[in-house]
Amino acid sequence: MPSKRAKELLAELLKQDFDVAPGHGCLHSYEALTSGRLDVLREHGQRDFTTMMETPGGRWLAQQFEAAESVGQRYEGSDKTFLWDEASRAYTQGLRGEVSAFVDWNRPEGTFQRIECAEVLKNENITAINGIPQEELKERFLHGIEVDSPGMSRVFVQSGGLAEELNAERTWQEASFGN
Repeated sequence: MPSKRAKELLAELLKQDFDVAPGHGCLHSYEALTSGRLDVLREHGQRDFTTMMETPGGRWLAQQFEAAESVGQRYEGSDKTFLWDEASRAYTQGLRGEVSAFVDWNRPEGTFQRIECAEVLKNENITAINGIPQEELKERFLHGIEVDSPGMSRVFVQSGGLAEELNAERTWQEASFGN
């Protein structure tokens, strides 16, 4: 359960801009970001993409965490996870066109499987992920949407299988330029 402080920051977070130009969305694992792998892909001209962290909203959230830490009021584990999850949800809901996904080192407890898998399959504005048509991925990995109340739903996704499929496609594309 998020703290009152995290919920207050969430209200401000949801006012931020997570917009990305159509066809430039990029979902990635934390490891792909911190290992420098995304930078290597850019250097090889793999694709021009914008991660959630590169949007104004992603930068804003990182600044909030840095500012809190600088005055000894760090956001701890579950609050930080809660806020990153909501930022990822806002980002993924706004994606349009084809999306790139670099979800190697994918973990069941990671944001991709917990949040982004469902959101990327629900988002009608996404046409393909790593070149695979979204409709094909929905047929194979989306197992249903249950509406609880207006605006609230549960999505049943075989997220591990979706991550494996996207990794297989991405590995093939990366091999084409030797990485």
